[in-house]
Amino acid sequence: HGRKIIAIGQNRVADRGRRQTIHAEVDAIHSLGDFTKLRGATLVVIRIAPSGIRNSKPCAACECVLQKCVREYGMRGWIHS
Repeated sequence: HGRKIIAIGQNRVADRGRRQTIHAEVDAIHSLGDFTKLRGATLVVIRIAPSGIRNSKPCAACECVLQKCVREYGMRGWIHS
């Protein structure tokens, strides 16, 4: 937000009886705690592999979450590698 990092997320497994994957986009958004902090922010998603930067296009479920953040919380948008 304004060239300042306000949250960082990473892919992880939340073990709540079943192995559920939490993607980096959702992890970063939830780590904010207060979704109003998204107003005017741009989410940047970068996937880094041993071979270098890879495609990090959000999955369909994450894209729905991101669209909701734009619509309801005023997030500017997102970019991915």
